[in-house]
Amino acid sequence: MEERKPVILEETDSTNRWLKEAAVKGAPDGTVVIARRQTSGRGRFDRSFSSPEGGLYYSQLKRNFPGGDDLVKITQLVAVAVRRAIIESTGAEPQIKWINDLYLQGKKICGILCESVSIGPENHIIVGIGINVNTRPEDLPGELQDKAGSLAQICGRGLDTDAVAAALTRQLDKLLADPKALENEYSKEYRKYCYNFPEDMIIKQEE
Repeated sequence: MEERKPVILEETDSTNRWLKEAAVKGAPDGTVVIARRQTSGRGRFDRSFSSPEGGLYYSQLKRNFPGGDDLVKITQLVAVAVRRAIIESTGAEPQIKWINDLYLQGKKICGILCESVSIGPENHIIVGIGINVNTRPEDLPGELQDKAGSLAQICGRGLDTDAVAAALTRQLDKLLADPKALENEYSKEYRKYCYNFPEDMIIKQEE
């Protein structure tokens, strides 16, 4: 897919929610929306995702996505794409925490939320990603300041959020263009870099 301009928002409640509404209105496949901050960011199980300024809050729409009903598998593959994008744009090499978080030096720096959206007979997915790029620890809620970190804080320098976003789009486009062709490669990479991959999942995949 050729590079395209994302929709840039200074603030929104949730990029996933914004993109769901845009999908209903006919937003094309591959539409990307990026917010500088979110007022109601969400993670899995509708948990709150703190989204202060300095982070990258990113969602991409995939229409009629094959295998879109298996959000666990999609989330795993997306985690690998996100990891590759962070390596490409910053040089940092995070680990994956089952199932949808990325950690660096023991600090959470990214969360992923993949959701399905049905419009008439069609089923689409929205890939939502929040990365603490230049997030300041003092801007996070008190209970998260010891648990979450930012790429800039850990790398020891300010980072170009737009460069991280561009790398993320490139890596997701590669994955989402043909997920079946990449699934085995990405699944192996997920298991390699997921430090708490459940043993029962390994048994099921090897059976």
